[in-house]
Amino acid sequence: SRTEGQPGAVLEAASCGLPVVASAVGALPWMVEQGIAARLVTADADAVTIAAAIRSALGSGGASLPAMFELDEVVTRWHTLLAEYGRR
Repeated sequence: SRTEGQPGAVLEAASCGLPVVASAVGALPWMVEQGIAARLVTADADAVTIAAAIRSALGSGGASLPAMFELDEVVTRWHTLLAEYGRR
């Protein structure tokens, strides 16, 4: 796509160990920097570039999900945030 926020589909694919190929838009470059294994292409990438990224991703064995995106960690952070907000 040409625009994204922090796409849940990438997190879901990574949590299942599936390969990820996505446009380097929105939060995706940051997500990769945080440890999500993915192949990023430019939003205007041509079919040859996208196909090469897909071949590379398929050969990598899939994406991984960093601990900061694991469900238990996210729930813990939300709980902490909401508890802090409730004390205000």
